[in-house]
Amino acid sequence: MVSLEPLFILIGAITGVLITLTSIGGGVMMTPLLIYAGVSPVHAIGANFFYVVFVKTYTSVRCYLSGDVNIQYLKTMLRWGILGILVGFSTLKVLKNFYDLDLILVYVVSAVVMGALVFYIISELGFSVSFPRFALAGFIAGLMTQMSSIGSGVFGLLLLSRSFSEVRTLVGTNMIFSIIITLIAGIGYITLADIDVVLTLTLMASSVPGVWVGMWLKNKIHENSMRILLFVILTLSASLMLMKLWEF
Repeated sequence: MVSLEPLFILIGAITGVLITLTSIGGGVMMTPLLIYAGVSPVHAIGANFFYVVFVKTYTSVRCYLSGDVNIQYLKTMLRWGILGILVGFSTLKVLKNFYDLDLILVYVVSAVVMGALVFYIISELGFSVSFPRFALAGFIAGLMTQMSSIGSGVFGLLLLSRSFSEVRTLVGTNMIFSIIITLIAGIGYITLADIDVVLTLTLMASSVPGVWVGMWLKNKIHENSMRILLFVILTLSASLMLMKLWEF
């Protein structure tokens, strides 16, 4: 059998580029790719938790030190995000007693990716809503992150894109929120499932050149190109999960 290690290295590097360019993409791209490549959903999600924390740490610290974080908004998002994590953790714990965890996670990941695509389309169409955005963004991100490792960045970015006067404050606040929520959810996930340490370390190591490339490209790509890239990522991820669901 051909080793899949080169494929994992490639996935880790590409995802590192995407996270650096868009501040999202860790879970929404890598988890579906790993599952489609044959990694069990349990191990794919476990690896993604700690991969995202590793890749986003440097950028998060830089955002905080540069003052690109709205602490008040961040506190609101974290309060509701932690509540979402608790609900997601409890739900997984109950479902695990009745169904195979891999099967549960395939369906959850598929639903979350498709939900992110729908949120993106709604956001691009410019629909105006009056709900408490920060509370809802925090809760949805926490819930989805705990159940799938996806959503700590993408849902906050999409729901709050029109709530900040400056894009850099949106990205900075969302980045700090994302890394805290992902770390808490990852610790909770360890109590529910096993982590493939070798896979996780392989992905982490391969992300380093990807982050460098992403930083080099960041100032060379127009914002409209970024939006197209995000749409392509979400569409590809949704397509991969639909194909995977067809096998079940």
